Amino acid sequence: MAQAVGDSAAPAAPFPGSFWTANVTELFERAAYYSMASFVVIYLGQLGFGESWPSFLNSTVLWGLVYFLPILSGTIADQIGFRRALLIAFVLLSAGYLLMGYPVWFGGSVLAPTIGREVTASTRDIFAIVAAILLIGIGGSVIKPCISGTVQKTAGARATLGFAIFYMVINIGSLFGRGTAFVVRQGSGVQTVLLVVAVCTLAAAGLVSLVYWTTRAGKEKVSVWIPTFGFLLIVAAAGTAIALLFGARAAERGSVASAQLSYIFAVSAVASAVAFFVVLLAYREPAAAPGTPAKPKRSVGRILADMVLVLGSLRFALFLVVMSGFFFIYNQVYNVLPLYAKRVVETNPAMDLYTAANPFMIVCLQLLISRTFGKMKPIRSMIFGTVIISVAMVINLFPLYTAGGIRAVAANWLPIASVFIVLTVALIALGELFTSPRMYEYIGALAPKGQEGLFLGYANLPLALGSMVGGPVGAYLFNRIMAKGAVTLPNGLLELNREQNMLGWLILMGIGLVSAAALWQFNRWIDQPAGTAGVSEDQRRSLRMEPGIPAKPPATVTALAILCLGLAAWSLVAGLSLAWSTAAGSAALSRGGAFSGWFVACGLLGWTILQASVGLKMLRNRSWSRGVFIVAFPTLWALSATWFTNAALSASVVAWLLGLWLLTRRSAIEFFNED
Repeated sequence: MAQAVGDSAAPAAPFPGSFWTANVTELFERAAYYSMASFVVIYLGQLGFGESWPSFLNSTVLWGLVYFLPILSGTIADQIGFRRALLIAFVLLSAGYLLMGYPVWFGGSVLAPTIGREVTASTRDIFAIVAAILLIGIGGSVIKPCISGTVQKTAGARATLGFAIFYMVINIGSLFGRGTAFVVRQGSGVQTVLLVVAVCTLAAAGLVSLVYWTTRAGKEKVSVWIPTFGFLLIVAAAGTAIALLFGARAAERGSVASAQLSYIFAVSAVASAVAFFVVLLAYREPAAAPGTPAKPKRSVGRILADMVLVLGSLRFALFLVVMSGFFFIYNQVYNVLPLYAKRVVETNPAMDLYTAANPFMIVCLQLLISRTFGKMKPIRSMIFGTVIISVAMVINLFPLYTAGGIRAVAANWLPIASVFIVLTVALIALGELFTSPRMYEYIGALAPKGQEGLFLGYANLPLALGSMVGGPVGAYLFNRIMAKGAVTLPNGLLELNREQNMLGWLILMGIGLVSAAALWQFNRWIDQPAGTAGVSEDQRRSLRMEPGIPAKPPATVTALAILCLGLAAWSLVAGLSLAWSTAAGSAALSRGGAFSGWFVACGLLGWTILQASVGLKMLRNRSWSRGVFIVAFPTLWALSATWFTNAALSASVVAWLLGLWLLTRRSAIEFFNED
């Protein structure tokens, strides 16, 4: 993610047409991919690929190709030209998406209602799907270097603004691609689909216009809440319009057959075909903007030599391994979560809508996070983001102890476990906002002087490594640990053993926390003389973690610290009271009720320590305390909402909103940005 901040020296000239054409192309490509991404493991499982192969094909093969091959495909694109490379890539993508649907559309295969353990797919279907995965992976690996290369060439001195728009477009395509796929796979008519696409187009134009207006030079002093509210308003208006269109035309839809799941690949193929014609008719090979240095062409031999050089760096190789833990957890959004939703929670989960929480959070909060936490040290931001995704996994324990279990319907809406899947995806998106953009900054500081560009070319390797490992390991975690001893219900869903279910989520949380601890330890090693041989003092300064001398806190920070300490006192009293009542009534409580009481009491006492620490550390100018405050409240609500009274929950929400207001005051931002 590029930070959406203004370029003070930005020229007034508009971006050239090739810049906008490239972004429109990227929007359709991302819409194509994310139309089907959330359902790949479910679709392959229902097609008869067994319980493990879908995860391997989706994560290890597809994601591995998409994020590892750009090292090579980007160079080939430089040699033959971006336009020709994009045309070839979209032909491969369109063919790949069509092949994904071929077994059902033309081969006569029928999707099973549930995912079986054994491989039952025919040889024809296996060859078709493997070929489709390879075509999509190879085609997808060409797109990003071409589009990002176009943005870099045409943006010139306004690269920050250019990449802010580029990153926003990626998530707009992801968000509206999922929405369109949902409408299509529900059996809506052509007219309804076209109206939905029109709404998405208008909303996308509004979002891009807003980010352009907000991030251009001279807008740095505009309150960050104005564009944030604008993003929320546009997305909410588009979502409402789509919901009204979808609901008003319910009569045209029949019962949702399992075969309609394959329609998502038709959406992907059409979006890829549209992108192909955009490139064919409108894209022109970009000319470098004035002041942009020429990029030297590299041969395949040179690429291999550079790879040996980069991976031969002990510091960088260790960083790849350590950072891959974050992306291992991130990959489970498209691996463990769909398997859990389909095989345990619902017979027909709307995973496209559930995972839309990711682009929704990024589109709406990108600017807010960038402006508020932009000067936090990269290592702190990455560690904090990794902790967030760890918390995102463990909140799925809550539905295990609710009345009615994980399938109990919350507010006449969704099974409570599905609600927490949405919350998990949203928290992971928040962690991504803190981690992904700062990773590139950290790699730039980690690289030897003069070789920053070379090392940044390998910045996607942690994602490739985390995905390649995340597929088979995630499948094993679900099938062999979480589903161990499970009982199959008449509707095909699995009734998991509670302890095994809990163990799976705790393991995922543990992997995230170990990754965060490994990042912290790695940075400590980097800051030691033995770990920084050949690293300049400027690089050490950008990498190290020690804060500056604390300044005197302004009134806004002091008020927020007092608020935190007051809330800590409240949670201490609440925790001790709950512990006393649980102990006194233990004889009359069931084992589950007693466990829940002690679990929440311990959680409230832990919350007391955390909140008191946040308040004290704010006074000591520790910028990480802001992030903990922002994330801890929603996490507490997610974990303990049923034990709150309405008055206590309302007071907590008001306190959190008050805290956000205090944190975004200029005096607070300047105070925390001093370190």
